Amino acid sequence: MGHSALTDHRILRIPSQSPLMADAARESPDDLIYDTKPSPKPDAAPDLRTLALAYFEVSQLYPAFRRKGFALLEQAARELPDDAEVQAAYGMVLMLARPRALSEASQALQKAIDAGSRSVEVRTRLAKLRLRDGKLASAIQLYNEAIETDPYYTPAYLGLAYLYAVAEDRQEAIETLQRILKYDPGNETARTAMTDAKVDAKE
Repeated sequence: MGHSALTDHRILRIPSQSPLMADAARESPDDLIYDTKPSPKPDAAPDLRTLALAYFEVSQLYPAFRRKGFALLEQAARELPDDAEVQAAYGMVLMLARPRALSEASQALQKAIDAGSRSVEVRTRLAKLRLRDGKLASAIQLYNEAIETDPYYTPAYLGLAYLYAVAEDRQEAIETLQRILKYDPGNETARTAMTDAKVDAKE
């Protein structure tokens, strides 16, 4: 199976700057965060958790906030080790910010799950890291948990199919891709991957 067919190449994108977005980007970081996540008490400063998660959201659109946002999120992750949302956000940011320290990202994502996160994205991201470390059984379990939580979450199926392809289990890969096409028959990624899997199976 072709690697490109099943690899998730999505990264955080910056939308085209409209005049309104450009004006917002010129605001001070704290002003924009307050506008995005208003405090229940207007005169009260937001707590660390609220501010860190707000920066996490805003920095996906505005790169200017990423440096401070990462510092806040890192601090929140240290001080709130049992907060599922904080650990999930920190783990996902680490995968991009520190690609050479993926073990830290893996630990944070696992903490999020242990703390009760039901996020399919967290499980899918962690499954990729588990696969990278050669822990196929753990990765399969995580993908299946994501699919059980959301039967229409395509990235989990694609990741699972890729795992089976790496393990040279072509039939399982094909059956996993077929599950996508049952609810999304026009999915070109799944169709291309299945064609590749069938070709590989004949070799």
